[in-house]
Amino acid sequence: MERPAGGGLGTNYRLVGPAARAPGGSRGRYECVVWGVPGSRTSTWKLLGFKAL
Repeated sequence: MERPAGGGLGTNYRLVGPAARAPGGSRGRYECVVWGVPGSRTSTWKLLGFKAL
């Protein structure tokens, strides 16, 4: 979890974990970064990045 510079209300969350294509497909580790305001019903979560590690 990271707070963005500038003291905004949103929070960046970084998740690293395994992922695979369809069963039996290629596997690897990926990083996903999303931004959002926890508990907010007006600010939807936004995908900032998704990449293979």
